[in-house]
Amino acid sequence: MQAIQQLENVAADIVVSDMRMPGMNGAELLDVIRHRWPATHRIILSGQTDQLSLIEHIGAIHRFLQKPCDTSKIIESVEQSLRLGKELKESRLAGCVPEIESLPVMSSIYKDLLEALENEDTTVNEISAIVSQDIGLSVKVLQLVNSAFYCLPKRVESITDAVHRIGFVNLRSLVLVAKIFESLSSGDRRNAYLSQIWHESMELGAQAEMYARAHGQPISVCESARLAGTLALIGRAILIAFRSEPWQRAMERVENERISLSQAETDEFGVSQQAVGAYALGIWAFENRIVDAVLNQSRPVGVPDLSITHPAVYVHVARARQKATKLVERLEMDTTGMTSTGFDLSLNLPLEGAA
Repeated sequence: MQAIQQLENVAADIVVSDMRMPGMNGAELLDVIRHRWPATHRIILSGQTDQLSLIEHIGAIHRFLQKPCDTSKIIESVEQSLRLGKELKESRLAGCVPEIESLPVMSSIYKDLLEALENEDTTVNEISAIVSQDIGLSVKVLQLVNSAFYCLPKRVESITDAVHRIGFVNLRSLVLVAKIFESLSSGDRRNAYLSQIWHESMELGAQAEMYARAHGQPISVCESARLAGTLALIGRAILIAFRSEPWQRAMERVENERISLSQAETDEFGVSQQAVGAYALGIWAFENRIVDAVLNQSRPVGVPDLSITHPAVYVHVARARQKATKLVERLEMDTTGMTSTGFDLSLNLPLEGAA
């Protein structure tokens, strides 16, 4: 095929393919690219009738664009991928994040999900509760339901709503047929780290949502605050899951040299965990506001036109007031920036009851 021949001569940062092509469809092409050029970002243009074919190759596709698609939308998707990838290209993680189709899933949760999906009496709420326990499952489900694959009129930021939209049949296909999720063995030391990171992330999301509610924000802003807070540490989860040895070295430096984990990670990888997380969320087609909130969680004034309605405000405050742990450092509060948005710094809400 001509596209493959061109890639053999000159590697590409991004490939945009139509689903319907003679000989090999777009999903099959991206599957080839996924294996031969895994660092290439893969975007597909598809219609509603292509869903059954797409689900088979779901792991090969980073982003779905629904036909008919405006040229401006394609350009926006390409530019966002390039912008978020610029910082990583010069780091020691170059080529790592685009290869990631999903975060590994802890084996006990994977087992629980499979059993629940096989039970005809299982409810959406029960499935949602299982999915919510793991960051890998949560991210992939939200990524898929918010893509053009489902053509929804508004973004979904609730796991329960996402599971309802996807449906049990498609969720079962994702887990069993497409084999998107990698299950970690019970003895893998990454399990304990990822479990703690997810616990901290859930608390962050709950606290961010509480601050948004306390400022009288509409439900959409509160949901965005919770989602962004929950995903604030996803870059660290990626480093733990896919670069465990150098990340462990960073942890040892924290203990031996008494530097922050963020600084140790940046020294080790040449890039911050928030930049890694933002890039991953970008290629996974999360909303720009969520990506910006994760990227700028330590310095929210870096967000263009920052205001009290932006989730970056609530994520920053939640992280600045979060209790420091071995895996999550407390950020320094940008009091001037927060005051300029209208945030009431006198609010210091307890976490109890947030979830």
